[in-house]
Amino acid sequence: MRRNQYAREDWINIKWKPSTIPHTFQEDCVSCGVFVMQMAKQVVENFPNIPDCISITPSEEWMRHSRRQMANEILLASGIVLK
Repeated sequence: MRRNQYAREDWINIKWKPSTIPHTFQEDCVSCGVFVMQMAKQVVENFPNIPDCISITPSEEWMRHSRRQMANEILLASGIVLK
């Protein structure tokens, strides 16, 4: 467990409570990775707040776009430049 300070709370003293965030569901059997990554992204972008709901568009076109966007973000962060 982290012993660093986040704002004024010591992380070791936080009482963690499990919960579920309402979210959209995938409609096929091949886009689970995209859904997981997009859910994680929304949670991280809202930190330290927890989103009330996670909404992901389950269309094939959106999935293709999201896969390309995630690949570009990963490559950009790794220092690899796409031509």
